[in-house]
Amino acid sequence: MRLIILACFSFNLVAHPTLKAGYPTGFSDELPGKAGNSLRSQLLYCIEQRSNLHWSWQSYPTTRLFHSLASGDLDLVYPAIFSAERETYAIASERLFYVRNLWLSKASSPTPTPEKSIVVKRGSLQAEQLKERGFVKLVLVEDFRTQLDMLDAGRADLALIPEETFLSLQAQRKQRYSRLEFNKVAGGFYLSKRANTAFLPALNQAIQGCLPQFNPGEN
Repeated sequence: MRLIILACFSFNLVAHPTLKAGYPTGFSDELPGKAGNSLRSQLLYCIEQRSNLHWSWQSYPTTRLFHSLASGDLDLVYPAIFSAERETYAIASERLFYVRNLWLSKASSPTPTPEKSIVVKRGSLQAEQLKERGFVKLVLVEDFRTQLDMLDAGRADLALIPEETFLSLQAQRKQRYSRLEFNKVAGGFYLSKRANTAFLPALNQAIQGCLPQFNPGEN
């Protein structure tokens, strides 16, 4: 009898392994692991349920989040923008969404030039992309809300922020900003190359099953 119980327990561990998942501190959408009101949060909840994995969520600042993914301390990060640099240590899931990144300015029209000071989230892909394009006067902050605070206070000329996040924050503010699209990039989940090899097919199958039901944003 004891052998049967142990065998069943071992099977459950194999069939439903725990996936150590991380998300950025201050993530503006409903927290992962809950079926919230937005389409994005409902889609994530659907993927969690369909994957047949036990998801254990933790939040970290963005820089630590991806360091933990690279080291194998985390199996997965969400939401994540896909990039060649990140794929040196992680594996992208199927595409789940697109993100438009916006220049914001209190001036009548954003004019991004290298001599302008730009406030951007520390450890974000936007910060890396700006450095690659020759922008050196970067003001690094820990969250998106502080970006707008710095812009409002005149401590930066421009901010670079994801459109969806900006729209959520703008609803809570009186200040209005001029906008200009910086780029449009694909994103989804990133899995550590050290993670259980069963995670990626389970995750992608769940995405294929859930995405047509919700279809948030563009495909």
